[in-house]
Amino acid sequence: MSSSPFSRLVSPTNPAYNRALCSEIEELKTQKMELRRLNGFYEVQETRLKEEVAATKEEARKSRLHTECLEKHIGNLTDRETKLKSDFREVRAELAALKAQNEIRNVTKADT
Repeated sequence: MSSSPFSRLVSPTNPAYNRALCSEIEELKTQKMELRRLNGFYEVQETRLKEEVAATKEEARKSRLHTECLEKHIGNLTDRETKLKSDFREVRAELAALKAQNEIRNVTKADT
């Protein structure tokens, strides 16, 4: 007897059965090749998707860093705006004081 695992299934008296078995074996071989081909396709697709995920994560990291930089810049501009408003109020107060002094001088000059 042959050493094939299918040899015990082969019937010397039923050639139709033997042909059916051979046909089924060939079909299984074809399916196996198709599964290998699909597996290769999915492996390539998986690699591509992993690369896309890595690229997206890198873009997100850069975007987050850019957002943080913009937030710091906005904070600096807000601080500067607050300082300028404070300086403006001080200058206005000094100007009002100088106008008051000038009016007092004008009044005292007019009195003399």
